[in-house]
Amino acid sequence: MLRHGGTGRVFTGLRAATTLGTHLRGYRFGHVRQLDAVAARLLGNLARVSPILTGADQLVYVDVDDTVRETHGYRKQGAAYGYSRVKGLNAQLAIVSTPLAAPVIAATRLRKGNIDSGHGAARLIGDTLATLRTKGLITEEPDDTDRRRRLLALTPAGLDLAQVMNRERASLRTSLESMSPERKGAALDVVLTLIGDLHAQGVITVDRSCKTCRFRDSRPDGDDWCGLLRQALTPDQLRVACPEHESLALAGR
Repeated sequence: MLRHGGTGRVFTGLRAATTLGTHLRGYRFGHVRQLDAVAARLLGNLARVSPILTGADQLVYVDVDDTVRETHGYRKQGAAYGYSRVKGLNAQLAIVSTPLAAPVIAATRLRKGNIDSGHGAARLIGDTLATLRTKGLITEEPDDTDRRRRLLALTPAGLDLAQVMNRERASLRTSLESMSPERKGAALDVVLTLIGDLHAQGVITVDRSCKTCRFRDSRPDGDDWCGLLRQALTPDQLRVACPEHESLALAGR
């Protein structure tokens, strides 16, 4: 596919009045919302006829996060330096998964590179709540004391689902509490190593774990040292996602 404006170097004579690039740039917010609705229906129908969300009738996890994708060139609209110190565009993602199925991207929002991570999350969550209402899991009523607020409540089906989630959470908490600090540290080390390897391979784009932070240093006794906190960290104190994380790779540029 040719870049917009490059057809004159390849073709002569009559050409198409538009390309995919100019077509997409003509989209407005209403068009994007229409495409979101189509994509949501497609995902729902696909889940009914394929095992992409096995176990969704029992338990579904929804995670809202963002990532920065690097762009190149000086005229890329919206490109800017964000929290990762990489010039690019910010994409907000709504991820759906189940205990039996791998994560699936259910919705996306493309934003400016320097936008706040939480910007627009309310709309994505609102879309999720609309889906829950459609599925009959929650109800929504106006607040008699404040017309700006809406009151949400679980339906009987939603209560049953919440009970399933609470039982699974309690089982996980019991299992973790029975582990010794050494076993917790070993399990965490495996998770952190996997995150670092997947990030290095480009499978995941964001890594805010302690192992890839420029403040981390190893001590002769085997413990990790956090240069920001100025204290030693035991294996079970390492974080998968630290808000003060600064990439070691970016710091070395």
